[in-house]
Amino acid sequence: MAGDTDALENPGKGDVRRRIEGMAAAEAPQLEANIVPHEVRMKEKLMVSFAVFVSLFTATKTLPAHHGTAAYDDKITEIKQAMVTKFLWSNPHSLIDFDVKNANSQVVHWTCETAAPQALRLIGWSKASLEPGDVITVDMYVAKNGNPVGRLQKIVRADGTELHDTLLGGDAGGKTKYDPDGGK
Repeated sequence: MAGDTDALENPGKGDVRRRIEGMAAAEAPQLEANIVPHEVRMKEKLMVSFAVFVSLFTATKTLPAHHGTAAYDDKITEIKQAMVTKFLWSNPHSLIDFDVKNANSQVVHWTCETAAPQALRLIGWSKASLEPGDVITVDMYVAKNGNPVGRLQKIVRADGTELHDTLLGGDAGGKTKYDPDGGK
């Protein structure tokens, strides 16, 4: 019986329930009273942990997953004489909306995705880089599904200046001619 008591006091040494069942009726209730609160406490801890997890999960703002470039073609398409209709300086990506005439002289509305404003700012972009009415040439990776959307490679403004993207843009050795230290 000494071995049984040791196993009951140290539950890791044996199956406590089986040992209680084998004990005398007078000893079992007292021993079980010491064991059940431990089980209840474990269940309470588990329930509290689960409640905390669920509340944290539901309280946080859902974050969109970031995507890759698999939806876009891997060759650059150049679109000339595009007229900017809107430049949306926003996270997670800035968007450039522009209109261009197709082969049938019908206006097609395009949307071009760029990097985030923080990244664009580092290579010389600003909120005022493009204005509605600007005529530009757009080099971009168009959507594989044929929709009029794409990922920017670079823009050439009417005055010849270029604005590159950060992810897919760039030209031999550098992504832009912007030099923040050039004026010093």
